[in-house]
Amino acid sequence: ERGIIAIKTFYQNPEPPFSRPVTATYTLTELQQQFPSWSELLGKQYAHQGTDMNGQLRMFFTVDLIVRNK
Repeated sequence: ERGIIAIKTFYQNPEPPFSRPVTATYTLTELQQQFPSWSELLGKQYAHQGTDMNGQLRMFFTVDLIVRNK
């Protein structure tokens, strides 16, 4: 079947205080591996630093992936 999927998610470094897999904690590479035969229209990862829900300073990575099935 043909279609386009757009995903926006994030992950934290060091590892988040909850166990994986959680649907919103995938790296760009992990997401790309889920669509090996699809064409990638956009694949980007953005880093930013902030505090988590426990007040600990962490690196956060926002991940954007758009793929198309031919």
